[in-house]
This record gives sequence, structure tokens and C-alpha cells, in this order.
Amino acid sequence: MRVRIRLFHFWVSLLLLALSLGGGIRVAQAAEQEDSPYQPVLYENSKFFHMSAPVSWLTITISKGDTLLATVTTYGEDRRSTWGYQTYLDTSLFHKGDIITFQIYDPTQEKTYTVPVEVQPTSSTKTTPPTKLTPIKEKDTQIRGEIRGEVLYGLKSLVTITRDDETVAQGITYVNDDDSQFFNIPLAEGVSLQEGDQLAFTAETPGFLPSDSIEATVHASDYSPEDEEAVNQDVTWLQETMSYMEYVPPRVDLPTAGMNGTTITWWSSKPDVIAPTGEISPPKKDEESVTLKATITKGNTSKAVEFGAIVRKQKDSTPPVTTLQLCEKCTPSEQGWFNQSVSFTLSAQDDQSGVKQTEYQLTKKKWERYKKAVSVKKEGIYQIQYRSTDLAGNGEEPQKLELKIDKTAPKLDVSVNKSKLWPVNHELIPIQVKLKYHDSLSGLHSVELVSITSNEADMNPDDIQGADYGTEDTSFLLRAERTGSGKKNAPRIYSITYVAKDAAGNETKKVVQVTVPKK
Repeated sequence: MRVRIRLFHFWVSLLLLALSLGGGIRVAQAAEQEDSPYQPVLYENSKFFHMSAPVSWLTITISKGDTLLATVTTYGEDRRSTWGYQTYLDTSLFHKGDIITFQIYDPTQEKTYTVPVEVQPTSSTKTTPPTKLTPIKEKDTQIRGEIRGEVLYGLKSLVTITRDDETVAQGITYVNDDDSQFFNIPLAEGVSLQEGDQLAFTAETPGFLPSDSIEATVHASDYSPEDEEAVNQDVTWLQETMSYMEYVPPRVDLPTAGMNGTTITWWSSKPDVIAPTGEISPPKKDEESVTLKATITKGNTSKAVEFGAIVRKQKDSTPPVTTLQLCEKCTPSEQGWFNQSVSFTLSAQDDQSGVKQTEYQLTKKKWERYKKAVSVKKEGIYQIQYRSTDLAGNGEEPQKLELKIDKTAPKLDVSVNKSKLWPVNHELIPIQVKLKYHDSLSGLHSVELVSITSNEADMNPDDIQGADYGTEDTSFLLRAERTGSGKKNAPRIYSITYVAKDAAGNETKKVVQVTVPKK
């Protein structure tokens, strides 16, 4: 295999760094040739070797016993320089302790060097597996491990979750191909963490460094994101949920709290179009571009993210809708009449251009602009009309409400055919009542005989007969009787009560008396 790779700085840095660390990569030569300027490096389980050389053109033959592993011919400019050489090998052919022979031909000296190299294990000091296990949330479906260390190439991280000594899930392997120094990597999905779960992480850098692992116990119920992590998560959440926006009035939902305990404040480049609280005003132009900036904060950590929004002027051909609301204590009778002053309020709704004005009319004389609650005090029958107009010029067809107010009680006159019962002969005497009543506005609703009583407490109940209370009864019998137990020589007095009610609930009570004088 012929490979020409100019990775001088990378490989030299790796070699020097490895040799500078305690327990680092060791290169042992079984029988190093004294005048050999070349020291190939070969790792157990590695897929390649590398070495540095002071020249740019070499032919290298690599073998294990009689087995040829690879032949590499390098090319370069005719100048003395230090290059790094590498080639991939069949790693299944050698193991720790094997002696691999390198024959290196240097054309500048027309000389071949034989360099035996003993395969050595690699060190674990270069890459640190997860030093902090961070569950996203209690009973969440992801796990994150924080990988820290000098990761030079192709980090792999694998996680196994066990519960009660049984494997619950094995995580997804993530490979990173840059030289970042630390990662927050999703390692497992579809797993709900529980208190006491065991997580075993394995970190591996193929080719250079060995596998290494760490174990930890998850305490999911104790976890809460650090401020910075919470802010970062909510920035991502906000970006995913809002992105680019197009709106028409009346408002947009601008969240003020994140998913991880953060607070969100908003700034608008055009608050007269989109307010920081989310209210949208109809734009003066057909459309307005607005920049919204959300600042996500928790503790001392704060980040800002911007969103573009367009507010469009929607063609408005729909008139507003006006609602009339009577005062809470304004309750009509069954016949729809009120016996008190009535007040009402008007409210209009228009979801597009907005309400321009609301008007009402108590009489047919003129329309009045509505500003505040209207009170109607005078008696009468009103045909109230009300309407609204929006900013696009759409006018609502007038709505109507009949309002009937009657505060005056009906007139009632009551008279009897006999105001005295004489002689006192203990007989039942027929009584005829004459009623006269009138109501000029809402009209009479009912006239009822309410009661017939006596001033004598010990009166015999059958002294009153034939009275049908609760009706317009005008014929009954009263006994010509006195008990004599009252004040000396005092007459018995029958009090007959009628009540007249009009359609608005106003009522008039009248009492007429019939006496039984002394003997």
C-alpha cells in the first residue's frame, strides 16, 4: 500500500504529547540499530503505525516473522525536513509483545535500516471518559454524559444502563470527527431513568488510544439543570417552537417562562405593530417586518435569540359585532317590563382591522356615540338600536332591543254593599265587593283577594265563609256576631284586603272594612 500523507504537525504533536505524559505511549525496540535515525511507533490494537523522519523519501517494509504486513513508499520534495508517515495495518496479525520488523530504505544514504519494534500497550491518560453523568430530567427519555479530555480524533462514546443487575438499554454510539475538547452527547434514547440506575460509559478513540470507562449511579430525582444548561435548552426549545412567524391581529403568544425554569423577556423593533406583551396592532402598510428578540435568563446566565416576524394587513370585509349588556340588578318581569331605571353597556369586537366607534339610539331622533354606560330613567317603551363600525369602514347592521319601563303602581278602588252588619243575630250575611282598577302603561296583571281578618282574636273561624283567596273573589259570607271579649262596647271589624299588580310587578293594596257594632 502506498500512502503519502502530509500530517507532519499533527503526528509530531501527538508523539511528543504522548511521550511527555506519565504512563504514556512507550516505544521499545528489541534490537535497535545504532545508526538508525528512525523509530517507528506501533500500538497494540492500533490500525496504523506512525513515525517521524528527517527526509521526505523512504521505502518501508513492515513484516511479522515471514508475514509481510505492508510496504510504504513515501515521496516528497528533495529537502531535509521532518515528516510524519503512517499506514493502516491488519491489526488481527499482531498483539502485545509481538516483534514487528521495519526495514527502512533511505535513498539519500542508499542505506537500509532494520528496526525491530515490540508491540506495546497504549496508555489511558490521553482521553478521559465521562466525568459527569447528567440525566436530562427525572423520567426523561435521554441521558447526557459530559465527555472531557484531550480528544484528538474520532471519539466514540457508548453507554449501557443496568437496573437490578440487568441491562435495560444500550446507548447509541456517537462519533465525533473534530478535535473539540469536550462534548455533551446524547448517549441513549427510549429510556426512562429511575433512582439508582447504573450507567456504564465507555470512551474510545480508534487508532491511537485505548478504551476506557467509568460507572456512576443516577440520582434522577435530585437533578436540576445548571443555569447555563437550562438557558441553552430553552433557547433550543424556543427556536424550535417559534422560528419564522407571520401574523395578523389581534395578538401572538410570546411565552414568558421556559421549560427549565428560565424567564423570558421580549423586545420588539416595532412595538406599535407587535408589543413586547404580544398584542398586534393593524399595520399602516400592507405588511410590516418586525424583529422580536427574546432574552432567556436563569440566575446569572442570560442569552438572547432573535426572530423575524411579518404582520400583514388582512383584507377586512366583515363588520364588527356589538353586544348589549344590561346591568346586573336589572331583571324584567315575565312580561318583559322593568319597574326601575335600567342601565346598559355596549361592547364591540372586530378581529381584523379593529373597532372604530360604537353608536346607540334611544329614540329615532339621532344616533349618539357610545362612551360609557347608558342609564334610562324615564318610564316608557324604547326601541333601542346600536351598531359599530370598524377601521376598514365596515358598518354593522343596527341591532335592536325593546326596553319597557313602568315604575307606577296600578289604581285600585274597593267598596262593599254592606259596611255594617245589623242586627247582631249570629246570622251569615252575604257580602258583595265592587272593584275598580286601572293601569295606563304596562297594564293590569291581576287583582286578588288576599285576606279577610277580624280584630277579635277569639273569633270563631266559621264566621267567615265562601272566601276564595288568591283570586278575584268578590262574594263571601260574614257572620253578624261579636264575642264581647274585646274592649268594652268595641265593635267587631272585618278587614277585607285586595292587591292589584301590573305587568311590571308594581302593586297596590287596598283594605275595606265591615263592622258589627255593639248591641
